[in-house]
Amino acid sequence: MNKIVERIERESGMPGLAATLAERLTPTDLQSLLLEVYRLRSRREQPSDVLSHYATDRFVRPATVPPRRLLEWEQIAFL
Repeated sequence: MNKIVERIERESGMPGLAATLAERLTPTDLQSLLLEVYRLRSRREQPSDVLSHYATDRFVRPATVPPRRLLEWEQIAFL
């Protein structure tokens, strides 16, 4: 198992959490649960938090692909 997942399960006091979610929830229920978790977390975010994430989190960055190029790709992919 991934060391990060092991740490999360250990620190949360919920051993087997990842396996339980993966095995006992349908994909749509898991998506619904995760969307609710992100909705709840986003309600606590302030604009300054978003700016801080932008400065420190490698996953929070503007797209490097110009929007027009992405639109061209989507038009080809979904026709």
